[in-house]
This record gives sequence, structure tokens and C-alpha cells, in this order.
Amino acid sequence: MADCKNEQMGIVQIADKQGTDERINMSITDVMYWLDKMQEKDRLIYTKEEIERLNRQIYCRCLETGDMFDIKEIVKEYSPAVWPGICISRADVKKKLGAWQESPCDWTEKDGDNQITVLLPNELVVIVRESLCKEWYYLYARNAAGWVRKDCIADCGGSDCDIQQRNGRQPDFYVITASRWRTECNPKDKCVSQIPLYMGTILKKCNEKEFAGIPYNGNIAALFPVKNQNGQYEERAIQLTQAAGAVCGFLPCTAENILKLTFSMLGEVYGWGGSLDSRDCSMMVHDIFACFGICLPKDTTGLQSLKGLDIFMDLTSYSKEEKEQILTRLRPGAVLGFPGHVMIYLGKTGQDYYVISQTGHFYQKTDTEFEKVTVNSCVVNSLSVYRKNEKTWLNSLTYCLLYDF
Repeated sequence: MADCKNEQMGIVQIADKQGTDERINMSITDVMYWLDKMQEKDRLIYTKEEIERLNRQIYCRCLETGDMFDIKEIVKEYSPAVWPGICISRADVKKKLGAWQESPCDWTEKDGDNQITVLLPNELVVIVRESLCKEWYYLYARNAAGWVRKDCIADCGGSDCDIQQRNGRQPDFYVITASRWRTECNPKDKCVSQIPLYMGTILKKCNEKEFAGIPYNGNIAALFPVKNQNGQYEERAIQLTQAAGAVCGFLPCTAENILKLTFSMLGEVYGWGGSLDSRDCSMMVHDIFACFGICLPKDTTGLQSLKGLDIFMDLTSYSKEEKEQILTRLRPGAVLGFPGHVMIYLGKTGQDYYVISQTGHFYQKTDTEFEKVTVNSCVVNSLSVYRKNEKTWLNSLTYCLLYDF
């Protein structure tokens, strides 16, 4: 069994093929280590039609549980008391003001418990009201409801911001697959200069007329949402370099693509609810599968609410041995979880099963006690590590999502 210190250094010790006592060191932090162990790694797990069916199932379930909202219906039912908007930058979503009469302007970075999630550019919202300090909106998005800074939202006014078009199904769009990326410096248009973009962001293609006068340089042309001087929604042409990982349409949902996207986040800081310009465990999973067109809830509670759907395998009543049998057959790239944490399955090496996730800490067993190991980042570790309740991650597993054998 690999020890935790070696795991943190990205090294796993296993017996060689001859079964002797000699040990060889291999890197478990290299995605190719896991891909080389797989067969049919480029086999399609879900087709486009299957993904559309999954999304309908997920959406219907999450509407019932309150983990998702029907933006179009909210606008239709409550207009003009509410009005549509569109997110123009990555935006933190906060839970509350403390009281409606209080100003949210005094929030600080210490308010971690107040962080719900984040919105990405081009996400549609319904604006419900404005804060007294006039710096925040209370709004609904597809995956969240809460307070967002006004400077992150453009007012769609009389239009609906193409609600029918901006659900990822329009024929001409790009998906950003880089974990993080910034647009090139544009001194002529600060609205689109050095703008951070994140994995899972969807951008419309830019046609020749909209791209006229902009140097091509072999880059990809896309349209980015901005706010004009009147606070209204507009679109501007931007260039996407190869580093953005922009792909036309959604990526094929294969184990290889899942692992490559996941390992692009390795070492990134842990950010509760998307704070610290980063991700937590569930947001990491959400952004990865968004690249395939799969729309998951953004928190672990929402993911657990999918129990009963075809993509959900309930492991609650399974013994350790039964879980090991499933993991031995399970295709890497599946989502494993227990209450409060989700992870991406990598496979088996030696006697241990490995996962990659955004995590704050785990525990390791010493001769006399359980020692807390703080990592606060995206790491690879085995399921033999412990939780505070002194149960291993393996014994704690309660479900598996988006699985394939």
C-alpha cells in the first residue's frame, strides 16, 4: 500500500511485473500514467442524444428538489417585476445580506460560508431586485439563486438575451476547455481586454462581418458578452488563442477527455463554492462535464438528489468488498462521492484505488492516532486515506455517477 507522503509527492510504489520484492517508482500525477493503463480510452461513453436525455432527467429532478430553476418561466410569469440579464464575467453568488435592510457592501473574503457558487460569462439570469447600496442584484440563474455584484451582470432590457439560443444547443459555438485563460490585451477595447475565461464557458462563433477589421493571426474568433455605457447587454468580437483550448461544439464524452480535463486542474488551490478564483470538489466536476454538454448541479447536495436516475449508482448498502469489486470493473472518469465530497475515479494501482479531486484535507493513520493532512488543492490520492470519523474514503463511498464498465 502506498503511503500518504509518497502520494503527496506524486509517487506510488508498486511491485514489478515479476512479482519480486523490488520496488519501482511511477508518477501518479501524470495523466498518461492512467491513460496508458486503459483499453478503449477513446470509446464514447455517451452520445449526443443520450446526453440530451440525461440533461432532461437531471433538469426535471433538480426542478423538483430546488437545485435548478426555470429561468424562462420565471421571466414569463413575473415580468415586468423581474427582468432578464446575462453574466459578463465570472461572478460569486452570495447567500444573504444578513437582513434585507442591510447593505451587502461590507462583505469580506472571510465570508466563506456565505459563498454559494459562481456564474460564468454567458450564463442567463433573472434579476429580482437591487440592494440598497445599489451595488448588488438578487437573481436566479439555472443552478443558483443569490446576490451577485451588479458590475458582473448586463441588463438585457426588452430582449430575452436569446434565451432559446444560449443553452449550448445553437449550431455555432465554442467551449473553453482550458482550466483558466485570459483574453489577449486589447488597448482599443478594455471591455474584452485581459478577461479571465474558465473551463465550461460557452461562446458564440463570430461571423465574418462581426470579425471585420480584427487581425486574424490564426486565432479563433468568438463573441463575448459585455455591458455598454447604459448597462445594457452587447456582444464584442474577441480572439481565442490555442491556449484557451476552445473547441467547436462539445467534446466527445470519453474517459480520455475526462481525465485530460481533470488533470489540467491538478495543483490548483481549493476554493469553497468557487471562491479564491478557483473551484471546490463539486464545481470541478460540474465544469469538467460541462465541456461535454452535461449540465450537473453545482454542489454535492444537488448531486446526491440525482438518486434514482439512470446515471446514479447507490452504494450505501454495499460492503467494502462489494465496493472494491465495482471499482475494479469501473471505467476511469466516473464520479465517486460520499456526503460532502465528490471525486473523479482514476483506477487501481497495486492494492489501492485512486481518485483525483479538489479537497481541503484528509487523515492518515499513524501508530498512535489519526493525523490530519491539509492539502487545500486538487490532488491525487488513494481511497485508503481516512476521514475525520476514522472511516476510509473507500468505506465512506455512498454513490457513483456517470459510470461505465
